[in-house]
Amino acid sequence: MLLTILAVILYSAPVALSLDNKEVPEDGRLNFTGLALKYAGAVQEYDVTTEDGYVLKIYRIPGDNTKPLLLMHGILATSDDFIISGNDSLAVSLKNEGYDIWFGNYRGNRYSRRHMTLDPDANSTFWYFGPHEHGYHDLATSIDFVLNRTGVKQLSLIGYSEGTMIAYILAAERPEYNDKIKVFIAMAPICHVDKMIERHPVLVEIGFIFIKLFKHFKVEEIAGFDSITGAMTRSFCGHNAIGIKVCRQILFLVSGNDPEGLIPEFMSTLFWHYPVGTSRTNLEHFLQIMASKRFAKFDYGPVENLRRYKSKLPPEYDLSKVTMSKYLIAARNDRLSALGDSGRQAKELPNVMEYTFVDSDSFNHIDFLWSRQSRQYVHPKVLKILKEYNS
Repeated sequence: MLLTILAVILYSAPVALSLDNKEVPEDGRLNFTGLALKYAGAVQEYDVTTEDGYVLKIYRIPGDNTKPLLLMHGILATSDDFIISGNDSLAVSLKNEGYDIWFGNYRGNRYSRRHMTLDPDANSTFWYFGPHEHGYHDLATSIDFVLNRTGVKQLSLIGYSEGTMIAYILAAERPEYNDKIKVFIAMAPICHVDKMIERHPVLVEIGFIFIKLFKHFKVEEIAGFDSITGAMTRSFCGHNAIGIKVCRQILFLVSGNDPEGLIPEFMSTLFWHYPVGTSRTNLEHFLQIMASKRFAKFDYGPVENLRRYKSKLPPEYDLSKVTMSKYLIAARNDRLSALGDSGRQAKELPNVMEYTFVDSDSFNHIDFLWSRQSRQYVHPKVLKILKEYNS
């Protein structure tokens, strides 16, 4: 969603810097493996294949394998989000408590841009996926892999933003996975977006304009790490003084203003890790949910919907089937996961053990992972919940 707002600026940006450039901070140059070695001292990586042939990268910071914990990131991001804040990151806080931490990367991002038979650079069908596939296939495959490797029957799950949505989708579409999740912690939870649209009334209109342009020019991959757009983003938003100010303000406009949370010095690191790729279909599905105000499956149009779903409208996901124990953590200044929307989730979802708020009036959507203050406001809540279920 942020891409649609940044795009006009990015296409006028200067030539991108390379990873070898001395202006790039060390944490910008490092991938997840490098960051984990620097801040956690150990890391393992695995390639796992989904039922439909996508090859996903899963990372692990090893700990007590009787307490496995899987983390799922948000849109246009990777597992890097959980560790790019260094010693202030959620990954380090969890590692210090001895958890066996697994980090998922769903299809299409920098680390999971592979398929058994499809070439992402040559086969457009590689990119025909959205949050449904991220949940139904990618999250399911990641959960099964972690459970098989550790030999336990249940794991704890933490999702952020889209990482919460895909957990709802998986549990609604494949209810047996509820029994594989000991507890689910949803940070900045998203599925209903009615109140968010009230705050960003032009977002859908602008978004669909870009979707039409992408379709016209047959653009399927959006903001890939090695794409022109990705390079422009890194150069303009990460190393150009004016660009840093502009991009920071755009992030605040979309997610909620918090100058103390996203400090300017962090921007050069951040934009070497975000955005890192997704599909046009993924963005389109988000926009459909926003425009229709229905948490429903992808809308292919009346004719194709009849063939696929036996109805002209795509069916809504049945939240009553999302029965695992869950905790929702929201922020009062979150303009994307607005309180009215997350509060509605808390009422409609079964087995919500607690719906709580970050104890800061300025804390916003991106602060959950990118703010140094998350260590103060979010990590204690997360650790308290996990301790209750893993003692």
